[in-house]
Amino acid sequence: MTMLVAEFHNGESIARLVRSALRREIAAVTLTARPRSNGLHQLQLRLQGAHCVTLAAEPVGRDDSGRYKLLLAPLDPSDESELRAVVREHGGTDPSPPPLKRSEPPPQTRPLDSKIFDLSPPLPSAPAEEVSKPHGADANDPSISRAIIMDAGA
Repeated sequence: MTMLVAEFHNGESIARLVRSALRREIAAVTLTARPRSNGLHQLQLRLQGAHCVTLAAEPVGRDDSGRYKLLLAPLDPSDESELRAVVREHGGTDPSPPPLKRSEPPPQTRPLDSKIFDLSPPLPSAPAEEVSKPHGADANDPSISRAIIMDAGA
């Protein structure tokens, strides 16, 4: 990957770009040299000449003032916690998105009336007329020890 370099005199500018990288946003950056090619680059951010952090950057154009528009991202997703610390260290606000607003619990809905599901379990015992010895073809099957006759009209 080709290296791009951007120099800064204050940490807030670095925090702004790191925040953009964490959000995978496009940011306008003044570079020390123009990108030699399209595609993915490494962007080294320097604070008063000293290396501070390196991000992934893909050139997507230029703005009206001649700065390069770069699609920024962390070099590796595992770097995100360290990049958040860089944002906090250099005076930026936490780059994490705001927490989701807690919504009200869903309204109680009335279960569908159903003959299949009893809304007040346990279900009553099934009525049986009698328990008797198996008869017919079942009488010759040794795995069947008794027969239960159910009343279909109940």
